This record gives sequence, C-alpha cells and structure tokens, in this order.
Amino acid sequence: MAFERPLTTSKEERKKQTWKEFIKTHAETLFACDLLSQKVLTGTGLAEYYLIFFIHIESRRVWASAATKHPDDAWMAEQAKAFTLHLAEQGASLTHLIRDRDGKFSGGSFDKVFTQQK
Repeated sequence: MAFERPLTTSKEERKKQTWKEFIKTHAETLFACDLLSQKVLTGTGLAEYYLIFFIHIESRRVWASAATKHPDDAWMAEQAKAFTLHLAEQGASLTHLIRDRDGKFSGGSFDKVFTQQK
C-alpha cells in the first residue's frame, strides 16, 4: 500500500491535474478520514468519546473505529492498523489518504502505519 497526501506533490504535478481529475483518477483507491466526538452521559457524568472513520471515495462505504475517551498516538495507530487489516480482508487497496491537520494525527504513528504498508 502506498500512502500519499495530495499536498505533498510537486507544484508541476498539481498544475497538470485539477482536484476533480485527481479524485476521478484515484477514486478506486482513495480514502478520506476524520475524527468525530460525541458527549455521552455515563454513570459518572458527561464523557466525550472519539472515533475515527474512513470513507472510500468511490463507493462511499464507511469504516468506523471503536470509540475511546483518550485518542492518543497509540490509539490512533491501533485504529489505522485495524483499518488496514479490514482493507486486506476486503481485498481493497489504499494509495491516497485525505486527512486534515488535526493534532491527533500529528504523533507520527498514524502515518507510519500506512507508509510501512508499501
């Protein structure tokens, strides 16, 4: 599996292809991911739970992780690994992943899961 972020391509490459063309070209192996949170009333009061989801751009199928109250670097990497296992089970591949610059992604372990799958 390759892992690329469109923002890291050269200026010349970006000029050759519009965003719409890029998505159309890579839709079969293009995913986007993000975190979402929800406050849940528990026996000890309100708690905020997080999960990460991945959406396959071509099919719009969504994979959602288990929830946690502590989305640290280790948890992010664990969810990325679980997602790559899911892809392997489905016979799917990922070449490009779109994500934002949320600090929860910035620990490095999340990205390493995808770059080590090459």
